[in-house]
This record gives sequence, C-alpha cells and structure tokens, in this order.
Amino acid sequence: MKITAITTKDGKLAAASLGYTNIAELHSHGGLRAAIYAGPGQQLHVLDVADDILQVGSPQEFHTRIESELHKARK
Repeated sequence: MKITAITTKDGKLAAASLGYTNIAELHSHGGLRAAIYAGPGQQLHVLDVADDILQVGSPQEFHTRIESELHKARK
C-alpha cells in the first residue's frame, strides 16, 4: 500500500495520507482530487507499507509506524 508522507526540514513527520496521487498527471487529464503537498522546506515521500497499517489502533500508533517506515526508507 502506498502512503504519502511530508517531513519538515529537520526530518520530523508533518503529515501523512493513505495513497499517492501524481498531481501533474491528474492536471494533464483535467481531473481534480485532494492531495497533500510539501510546503517550503518540507519534503514529500511516497512509501510502500504493509496493508496492516490500516489496523493501527490510534493516531499515535499510525504516526509511530510512518516514522519507522521513513527511517527505513532513508537507509
């Protein structure tokens, strides 16, 4: 499963969303959808995570799992 994550310039998780949308591709086809964007000094990451991410019990657990996946992706 794809997760889109945004990190701050110091590497901390700022936002995460299930899925990934290629915004440029949508605009070229005239489609509109909601998406998260990286702001100034932030970085967008597209992560492949296990489907069991949907089974987390709390927002904090989701946050912890995404930070763990970001750490793995940076190695």
